[in-house]
Amino acid sequence: MGVPEVGKISHFVEEKTGQNMVNDQSHFIMNLSLDGIITYITKNVIMVLGYESRELIGTHIRDIMHQEDNQRVMNEWSIRKEEISKLTYRMKKKDGKYLTAESTTTHISHSAPEIPEGIICFIRDVASDRNEAENMMVETEKLKVAGQLAAGIAHEIKNPLTSIKGFIQLMKADEYPNKKYLEIMEDEIHRLDIISNELLVLAKPHKHKVSVQDLIQIVKEVIFLLEAEAVKKSIQIKSVIEDQKLMILCDIHKVKQVLINILKNAIEAMDQGVITIHMSKNENNALVSVIDEGCGIPDEYLDHLGKPFFSTKATGNGLGLMICQKIISEHGGNISVQSTQMQGTTFTITIPMIKGN
Repeated sequence: MGVPEVGKISHFVEEKTGQNMVNDQSHFIMNLSLDGIITYITKNVIMVLGYESRELIGTHIRDIMHQEDNQRVMNEWSIRKEEISKLTYRMKKKDGKYLTAESTTTHISHSAPEIPEGIICFIRDVASDRNEAENMMVETEKLKVAGQLAAGIAHEIKNPLTSIKGFIQLMKADEYPNKKYLEIMEDEIHRLDIISNELLVLAKPHKHKVSVQDLIQIVKEVIFLLEAEAVKKSIQIKSVIEDQKLMILCDIHKVKQVLINILKNAIEAMDQGVITIHMSKNENNALVSVIDEGCGIPDEYLDHLGKPFFSTKATGNGLGLMICQKIISEHGGNISVQSTQMQGTTFTITIPMIKGN
């Protein structure tokens, strides 16, 4: 049986399955004979399974399919000859690990004489697609938080600008520059620079990059961003720090996103009072607890926190906390919640510390 041309296969699969053929690292096309021999496979299979296409042509599909799935899949293909079928099964990568693949499959009959009779599969890595969707959700949530912050600290930017304008007017009236005025103006400009940089970093997309960071310093920077929003509601943010440094390996932008989300939730849960941020460590982990004096969360809701589309807010969608949990889980940590109605809620973030800290 000859190997069909790439263009003919792509066109045939698009026409029969409705799948848009893209040179994507999570997709590839495979052509099989009726008895399961791989007669053609696109080169981007190397991105999904780790094999060069020439390594797989001529082998049987069972060689790269989990043995527990092979018979089921072959039976389905033989039964659904006239249908376009979607099946999920495990495929073996070159390194011996398995991934979950979703295959959109169609049979080639003699009605398509330009392509030998057999089976064509459009295969995608389910986990890769899911990760891409999750990453998009993280970026969307980050932009939402950035937008809310920008509105919340608008007057925080106006205050330094007002001070600078005032001191410029005073200096114009003086014959010689006043050093004290210049120092105050420099401090205010530095404050503006910090705020604008934080907002820009939070809003723009970035590649996942980990580095050694002091969690205490990260928390201080987040408090700095949200203090103005807290003051508007007569809320004081108090820090309790038990250790000088809490060094962790992290993506600083993502950890900030988590802390901003949780601290914002605490502010929104209160009309006035104190939010305490407690920073400490145990044997292996850095701990940050955000303790509010809000209305608390009913016991029956606690188990549902972090699930998509479950929220205690009237306009919430539950995705914010779900994303926070995902980010901290990626860092090897977890988020726990304790709450008492009419007394308040405590969110505790646990992240592994760098050894020797």
